Amino acid sequence: MGAKQGLENVLHATRRADDRRERVRFLLMGDGGRRRALEAAAAGLERVSFVDPLPDCEFEDALCDAVAAVGSDRAWARELGARGRAYADRHLTAGAAARAYLEWVETLADSR
Repeated sequence: MGAKQGLENVLHATRRADDRRERVRFLLMGDGGRRRALEAAAAGLERVSFVDPLPDCEFEDALCDAVAAVGSDRAWARELGARGRAYADRHLTAGAAARAYLEWVETLADSR
């Protein structure tokens, strides 16, 4: 949680959601130089939580679950969750990391 991410915008959205009593919850996951300041700024807000970073093996599932939870329509949420899981399978797995590494090695070999 750093300055570049502009997470103050999430707190602004949280304030609006609190004021309107919206059925939404914001979860900020991670650490960083701005976390304490963000937590202080979020004091009293009902619809925001801060959680510590997760290990990579748990992060993928948490991301997919978060994507699935975005929708209030169950069918739409399932579809979005399936897309999120497909994205994670393609881009966030050990296999995807291995493919990216092999592509990088091939690029280096080709540049010689």
